[in-house]
Amino acid sequence: MSWRGHALHFDTLTSRSTPVEAAIEGDRLHFTLEGVTRRYAPEEVKDGDRTLQGEARLHLAHPPGAVLTLPPEAVPHLEAGKFLRTRVRQAAFVMRNVVIVGSVFLALVLAFLLLGIRPLSNQLAKLIPADAERAVGQAVYDGVARTGLVTADSLSAAALRKVVLAVLPEDLSPDQVRVALLEDTVTVNAFALPGGFVVVHRGILNLMEDESELLGVVAHEIGHVYERHGMRRLTRTATLGILTALVFGDAGGIGSILVQHGTSLLSLSYDRDEERAADAFAVRTLIARNLDPGGLRRLFSKLEAQEGRVKIPALLSSHPATAERMTRLESLVAEAGGAPEAPQTLLTPAEAGALFRRVAPPASY
Repeated sequence: MSWRGHALHFDTLTSRSTPVEAAIEGDRLHFTLEGVTRRYAPEEVKDGDRTLQGEARLHLAHPPGAVLTLPPEAVPHLEAGKFLRTRVRQAAFVMRNVVIVGSVFLALVLAFLLLGIRPLSNQLAKLIPADAERAVGQAVYDGVARTGLVTADSLSAAALRKVVLAVLPEDLSPDQVRVALLEDTVTVNAFALPGGFVVVHRGILNLMEDESELLGVVAHEIGHVYERHGMRRLTRTATLGILTALVFGDAGGIGSILVQHGTSLLSLSYDRDEERAADAFAVRTLIARNLDPGGLRRLFSKLEAQEGRVKIPALLSSHPATAERMTRLESLVAEAGGAPEAPQTLLTPAEAGALFRRVAPPASY
């Protein structure tokens, strides 16, 4: 008694499925994956059960975690070859899984009640795969890019990218970084997204005098990304969905859940500790790279003077209060060994002129 047909192979580490041609010949099962034929005896199948759709699902002993799903018509052949358990054992297996899943959810509920949403979401953020984090940044960045406001000035765009790369953490490849300058003179804002996506509005450049202020802002925003502040806050809005995906081993589903909530990154306000951590990252990075760390303080002073006339950007909001923050920035510079005596100049006069030229807002503003 034999069967041949299509099946799906899952490696479970990435939730990726691969179509394969499978065959059952007596008490032997085999299929070909990536040019290699794999053969299994019944004892090399750790568990075998059936889905609600009638498919057979075999948990293979090697490689660890691999699963092979076969269509309903293969079931009689699998039973004859003793690859599938009896109905009694199958029912026990289902009940065992129900107990395990229920226990995990109970443990998570208790953790939520005992620890609260913030510590729990912070721990969940550590479990987010890097590709899922980058997918969130890519989705939000693509939405911003579709606004039609991305600059057509290649010199401005190149100069802004030069600034971003100058303060990039060493563990983030320049090839991954995407930078956009939006010709929006009304919005006073700049932000960085998970995965190496940076967006700056012309409105905040209009307040700046030189590159040190832009370096300070960009380094501060990248500090939030480096410390994963945005991902921590994002997991708070998607905690239940992430928990469900983790319990059922759906690593790919986590990315989809986060992307759905990703636009909330544009309106996040960080708390006092997060703003302080981003400021400290900016100062340390700028001094370590022989760049002027004083620009961020000068920009905060301008924002304070503009209060009531411009909308303070959400990611630069006064947490802590601006005056306190400026004083702390001075302390951070001193703690880091002081500003460089002769900081390097990053931009050429032409590049600086392209970025810091004053652009008037629309007449209707």
